[in-house]
Amino acid sequence: MNSAAVVRPTSTACPPATNACAGWPESCSSGSPPADDRDEFVRHRCGGDDPAVHLVNRLPREGRADQVLLVGLSLFTLMSFFPAVPNSVNGKLKVVGCIVAVAWLAVVWRSDHPRVLWREHRLVAVATVGLVMWSLSSTLWATDRGSALASAGRVAMGAALLVVVFTGGRDRRAVLTLTLAFVAGGALTVAFGLIFKPGPPVVGAVFDPTRLSGGVGDPNDLAAALVPAIALGLFGLSYVRNRQGRVALAAILVALLTGMLLTQSRGGLAATAVMLGAGLVLGGRLRGRIAALCGVLVLIGVFYYAFLAPTESVDRLVSVVHSDASGRRSDASNRFPLWAHAARLIAQQPIAGVGAGNYRAAVEQRFGRDPATDAVHQRIVHNSYLEIQAELGIVGMLLFLTVVGGAVATAFRSAQGAATDGDRDGELLARGILIGLIGLLAAQLFLSGEYQVQFWWLMGLSLALAGTGVRATSGSGDRLPAGGRPGLPCDAS
Repeated sequence: MNSAAVVRPTSTACPPATNACAGWPESCSSGSPPADDRDEFVRHRCGGDDPAVHLVNRLPREGRADQVLLVGLSLFTLMSFFPAVPNSVNGKLKVVGCIVAVAWLAVVWRSDHPRVLWREHRLVAVATVGLVMWSLSSTLWATDRGSALASAGRVAMGAALLVVVFTGGRDRRAVLTLTLAFVAGGALTVAFGLIFKPGPPVVGAVFDPTRLSGGVGDPNDLAAALVPAIALGLFGLSYVRNRQGRVALAAILVALLTGMLLTQSRGGLAATAVMLGAGLVLGGRLRGRIAALCGVLVLIGVFYYAFLAPTESVDRLVSVVHSDASGRRSDASNRFPLWAHAARLIAQQPIAGVGAGNYRAAVEQRFGRDPATDAVHQRIVHNSYLEIQAELGIVGMLLFLTVVGGAVATAFRSAQGAATDGDRDGELLARGILIGLIGLLAAQLFLSGEYQVQFWWLMGLSLALAGTGVRATSGSGDRLPAGGRPGLPCDAS
């Protein structure tokens, strides 16, 4: 909440009825206010203590919690692009996560009208809680209960991040700040990979020294995270008005596109194509620029793969069956049997699935190890939708799609509403997030990214677009009527 804009009363006298309590809702002078704080105002308006002073004095504490939450979320967003760097950074990420959690609790506890997912998106909130509980319940029938419990914990962490980001995106300034942090995180992780050229990352990730993996540790995961960053950067070029900001954002966008090419991820390139296609359909006033960008990217891509890319990169792009630098068959050639195993598991247990995180255990128990895949790549399906369906069944898939559908629908409605109202900035912000989310959902067809931090983060920000998310206001989520005070519940509803 913005307490700087509020003028503290200097008198303890009861406010005259003619000025509607000096900016407060008229209902506060009628004796029948609809909200708790207005009840308190009415109860004490003729008492010795000025209730306005009492309520305003609480604003700085709430404002500080809001600011700490926004700063913490921004740092968390930046650091989430570096999960494969040394443990010291991961430890700092956990510390920042704890600070964010405490700040979120403070905002919810101290604010009069905090943004809570349950209030604005009840169906999505129920589906989110249901997905966590269903994942946890799958330990009852899972072959490997330890893996099921660990995977349920990862789902719970993703759901918690969605809820926190939703609260943190309380107004347009906050949403824009988080968006810029996301774009900056993508650029920084690309720069990290280009400068330091990290070696083999965490166990289970793809490693090929000819491919860029950045601070993410896996070139495919990096490519998936860069897709929405490119979309947000593209729409940000039109959102940012000062020349220096546009130049900086253009340089970042070039870095992101370069990083995408250097990952050599066919899934990432396909998702980028889907994202640009969605931009042509849903880009609104930016359709022309997106079409021009598509042409430029095609030319750059053809030039790169024709004259600059190493032979291995070209072979990888044009061949379905490919061997990486270690001589191991990789990607598409490995994914076909993985998808086939997932389909067989779905046919055997379509309702409940084999249990969260139990794809590998179920495959080894029922079909044995497939010689076409190694032990590392058998752990995941490399398709988020098939993996959720195989592990959590139809119930889990419906809950998951409800959350995803709610995020996409909210972003779409926000973009359409802003366009109808003539709100150019709000439209650009909403369309960028919408198209970035569509691109990331397309990337999920080629990797198991249902636990990816950026995925849950982007869904939370999409849901935050409703209400205060695209309005140029501050405060805890109430619209400001004419003459209203920022941060105070001034609407009559």
